Amino acid sequence: MSKSQNRMYQGATYAGPIDVSPTTALNTLSTVKVQSSGLLSLPSGTQCINIIGSFNVVLQSASLVNNQTLLVVVTGGVPANLSLDNGGTIATFAKYLLTPGDFLSVSYDGTNLNLGSHTGFQS
Repeated sequence: MSKSQNRMYQGATYAGPIDVSPTTALNTLSTVKVQSSGLLSLPSGTQCINIIGSFNVVLQSASLVNNQTLLVVVTGGVPANLSLDNGGTIATFAKYLLTPGDFLSVSYDGTNLNLGSHTGFQS
């Protein structure tokens, strides 16, 4: 995903720049569909995660590569939680709550998933 695309996103909880729209991401990027809670090992080349349900998803850090960018989308109509198995953070949070329609764009630094852009609110 190139930041030079300068796309704007207008949603219920966020309006602003995003590298790619969630709808486009789900249809064009290498996407993993998550339909259960538990440890998730991402296949090589994964660019998008679609969480379809009220799940607690723990990303296996060993399946991530440095500088990998991920777009996480929640489409199941219910909130989902995302965390890392190595104790790292996601956008500075140990557990990141995503509500339906939210997206989260992050980049892996070897320990943490750092925020690119997002919708929703964390407290």
